[in-house]
Amino acid sequence: SMLSEITESYRRIAEENREPRDAIEELMATGFQALDKWQVEIRILQNDFPYLSKIKKFDFIGAAQSEIESIWTSQLRRGVSDGTFQKTMNVGLVYRIMMGSVLSAGRWFIRGRTQSSLEIGREHASIFLIGLLNSKNKKK
Repeated sequence: SMLSEITESYRRIAEENREPRDAIEELMATGFQALDKWQVEIRILQNDFPYLSKIKKFDFIGAAQSEIESIWTSQLRRGVSDGTFQKTMNVGLVYRIMMGSVLSAGRWFIRGRTQSSLEIGREHASIFLIGLLNSKNKKK
């Protein structure tokens, strides 16, 4: 149910047809909210995925991860296509770096600190987006 809920949240963001910058910010913020809600489960999944991926009964995990990657990369590609993001960007690599950053936060993220998971996610997204945007699209 965790993977279904996360995937559905990402799907909704993509279907809202937001500007690519806003979509990526919301995807990242949603990832942090998922960490807030399912921190232990996500850590278990990260640690055990290499083992679980070899068991047929857990094929749904790989399918969910593929769909999540497709959702994120489609938003990054839209941003490349419309000139929001750098034309030379390796979309697959950027996705892996961004998602890796979100998932690794599960090791340091602590509920109840001064910032909410949503605020941390948006700030995290801002750090990435400033590096992805063409200079004409950077907010001053």
